Amino acid sequence: MKLELKRVMQIVFVLVVLSIAFSYRTYQGANQEERTDSSPSDFDESTLCDFAKGCNVNLTKLSGEVSIQSEPDAQVLAETPLPLSLTLPAGVNIDKAVLVGKDMFMGTIPLIFEKNNSNHLWQGELLLGACINESMIWQMTLGLSQGDVTEEVNFDFEMHNHY
Repeated sequence: MKLELKRVMQIVFVLVVLSIAFSYRTYQGANQEERTDSSPSDFDESTLCDFAKGCNVNLTKLSGEVSIQSEPDAQVLAETPLPLSLTLPAGVNIDKAVLVGKDMFMGTIPLIFEKNNSNHLWQGELLLGACINESMIWQMTLGLSQGDVTEEVNFDFEMHNHY
């Protein structure tokens, strides 16, 4: 069985294209890991929010401060609901509340806070999926508004897996 020159050229062309694609993908993957490979130790522990102790952020565009907390001694664990209480200044509303992974992209996870009977207190629940890492840094972003004025505040926190 003889291969025609045309067929040999097609096979060589396909092999060259696959080799280039493989090399490119391997090179890009290595660079992507270098850019995004960060562990919780890369973050300053003092800036991480401990919901059990409560966290506060002073608003710059809106007046007052935002505070968020969970039950005392509560931990942020994967696949474990964590009730949160959010206190806002009077007249300030939540336009958006989302979670994003800072260590790795895990999508954007919406949070829902409902206004309590009090004018200042909002209740919500945090629930995160498990990760391949022992712990992971997340960022909660709250979009707040009062009339025409808007502001975003961020809370960085660490989640731990159960193992």
